[in-house]
Amino acid sequence: MVSLPISIAKGFTTIIKADEQIFPGQIIARNTSREKDITINIPSALKISVSESKTALLKIPGSEVKIGAKIAVVRGFFGAEKKALRSKIDGFVTKYNRQTGDLIIRNFSYTKSPDEIRSPVAGMVTICNNEQVVIATSTHAITARNSRGNNATGELFVIDGEDILFLNKDIIGKIVAGRSFTREMISKAIGIGAAGLVGEVLEGMDEFSEKYPEMSLLELDAKNMDELISYRDKKVFIDGKTKAIIPLEI
Repeated sequence: MVSLPISIAKGFTTIIKADEQIFPGQIIARNTSREKDITINIPSALKISVSESKTALLKIPGSEVKIGAKIAVVRGFFGAEKKALRSKIDGFVTKYNRQTGDLIIRNFSYTKSPDEIRSPVAGMVTICNNEQVVIATSTHAITARNSRGNNATGELFVIDGEDILFLNKDIIGKIVAGRSFTREMISKAIGIGAAGLVGEVLEGMDEFSEKYPEMSLLELDAKNMDELISYRDKKVFIDGKTKAIIPLEI
């Protein structure tokens, strides 16, 4: 059996319990915190009249807003800023009601975040809270001979050779696998944003583990690497603590 930890993002609530048997694709958590549209009443927020809110408004329908960006400002004599209203979300303005002073912002997280988290494997839930779910599974796992760091999940990106030019923005958020990684390659891959590295040889593995303790680094023997490469472009889970690599797609 292999323990597969699944992180539960902020705003999600688990809907399973410990000691529950689950199946692949089963929903284990739902997003309960998102709002599609956020309504801000400008007059109320800035303590001004509806007519004054029209001149205070900085954003119009179609405008993009970022967290912390000013969306309305009250000015005094000579244009000096007296009060400012800032956005608490990333999104874009969809509507402004001139009669009420309501500004409606579409929450970007609504369109970018999933509605639920699903289990990639069958197994028994051993830990369940609103931060993590751990599933004990008998799903086939490839075992590393040496490993460091934590766990990571991502698409398997296979590089064929030791040319550092193979490492570019295409590896962001992915598990990068190759026969051999030089120090320069490892440094570049981590810097670009790879989720984890798997190879037969990771030069300076301990050195990078000390510098980046959370980074998943695994070394395999040639036979297991051959098997892993067969999952090219498929989603895999790797764990630097248990030495396990679990293919999540066939």
